[in-house]
Amino acid sequence: MSGWRLMVIAAALPPLTVALVSVAAVTARLAGNGLWSPEELTLAEAAVTGSLPEIERLIALGAEPNRASRIRGAFMRDGRDRFLTPLSAAELVGRADAAELLRSLGAVESISP
Repeated sequence: MSGWRLMVIAAALPPLTVALVSVAAVTARLAGNGLWSPEELTLAEAAVTGSLPEIERLIALGAEPNRASRIRGAFMRDGRDRFLTPLSAAELVGRADAAELLRSLGAVESISP
């Protein structure tokens, strides 16, 4: 094979690879699942992000508003994982709207053993 043909093939490989990966990603997305299955947000993570519809949805599905759960570090300013109740998490990051909603849905400041 001549040198110019090898150069053309070598130049075409990166764009072809990107195109194939893009087609695979779009196909997976249209089929209802991405390339990676996303982890479900915990109620505490929804509180940290201030996602009021997600807080309501999770509680409607049975999430306990007074149960501590993991908050992945990606949701925290310092990048560290935490284990907090949803109300504590909302208050920690200053999400007054999420804290108010959680209280209206049964969350309490502290639970006595």
